[in-house]
Amino acid sequence: MNKLSLEQWKNIFRNVAEYNEDLKKEGLEEEPIEVIWLENPERRNEWAIVSDCEIFEEGFATEQEAEERLTYLEKTILGGE
Repeated sequence: MNKLSLEQWKNIFRNVAEYNEDLKKEGLEEEPIEVIWLENPERRNEWAIVSDCEIFEEGFATEQEAEERLTYLEKTILGGE
């Protein structure tokens, strides 16, 4: 699993926030950054951190591991929002 740097995550959070603002202006539902299960027949199944159809980090063995990573990033970058 390749983890992105905090600087890359700062850009991701900023870009997703800007994208969500545009969606809100159009009356559409926001796209959260979330943890999902990836089922991949060519590789092992795994958990990932995603938003909409963009995969940011993948390869987590458990949902808890992915959730802990996302929580850490939110607290570190967004101050726990």
